[in-house]
Amino acid sequence: MATAAASNDRLGDILIREGLITREQLSAALSEQKSTGHRLGYVLVKLGLVQELEVTKVLARQYRMPAVDLSRFEVDPKILKMVPGDFALKHILLPLKREGRTLTVAMADPTNTGVLDDLKFITRYDLFPVIAGEYTLRNLLESITSPPISSRRRCSRTWRTWVIRMSRWWRTRRRRPRPRRRSTMRRS
Repeated sequence: MATAAASNDRLGDILIREGLITREQLSAALSEQKSTGHRLGYVLVKLGLVQELEVTKVLARQYRMPAVDLSRFEVDPKILKMVPGDFALKHILLPLKREGRTLTVAMADPTNTGVLDDLKFITRYDLFPVIAGEYTLRNLLESITSPPISSRRRCSRTWRTWVIRMSRWWRTRRRRPRPRRRSTMRRS
């Protein structure tokens, strides 16, 4: 697992050096980042200042890790079930494929080794992290993990029906007194 950063340069400085954004655009994105709490790459893409593929390429070079374009990738539903949806949403990661004992995982932040350790414990597989664009990754995760509206309605109806039935059962249930247990010890 190569997770150590190759250079100490910040993402914004690298993007300015490569001529992808200006200092003014960076300062606007940094102020937006402070207000939202999202990563800089996500904010830059959301504001339309730079293409997500460019940010992903820069991060891949910076961390010396492979990058993946999720728009060209088909995710297997069996592989998706290997990682809990809430964990994937919280840490913005997506399992992509499994080859033998190795699970390839697309991540927005590959430097978070604690998440990688937790994921390795959950899946019991060796991990191969790759960098993916956070904007696309978030959208893909939200579309995968959130059920369609019709099934949410169905679940809420099922839940309400169950609650009503249980409350009726509870009200009609007669409480029978339990027989007292006799002590096995003799009184003297």
